[in-house]
Amino acid sequence: MNNFLRQIGLITDLTLQLPVERADFEKALRLHLDKPQADFLDIFSSSDKLYKGTVTHDSFEIRRRRRFFDGSMSFVRTKGQFTQKSDKLIIDLELNAFHPLMMPFVVLALGIYLWIAVFTFTSEGAGASQPWIPFFILIHAAVMFGIPYIIMRRRLKLTRYEIERDLFFMIKDMLPTKQY
Repeated sequence: MNNFLRQIGLITDLTLQLPVERADFEKALRLHLDKPQADFLDIFSSSDKLYKGTVTHDSFEIRRRRRFFDGSMSFVRTKGQFTQKSDKLIIDLELNAFHPLMMPFVVLALGIYLWIAVFTFTSEGAGASQPWIPFFILIHAAVMFGIPYIIMRRRLKLTRYEIERDLFFMIKDMLPTKQY
């Protein structure tokens, strides 16, 4: 499944290099994260932290917190592994825009379109008397799958920019003035 999502652009990788020690980065990341809780309770949280997730000694998993009246509703999850190489911290990120809650929608929609296609082409005279039905079904399916796909791709692109910017600003207080 992950290979297919990579091919269609819903999972992407990113590598960052930050001039900070691993322990300092881990501490800064913990300061800027809330603990994970139920997703539907996010919008009622009074926390001022932008992200929620977990951090271990060499990896993390975060996602942007949802806010009340926030139209973006980002489902992009970011998993990261970090290693220290001399004076730089190498962070390998995997950004995943496909949320598991999309799977029932995809399976149900594919089943319905398959059923309609089989019914349309096997019923006597239905395909011949109304030749526009298969084209309408095809266009409708393209819209129903295309719009969520475009939204997820756009959100992944925005999250890629935001995570790079936010990780840098989380550690900027630890850097000498000349490095930023």
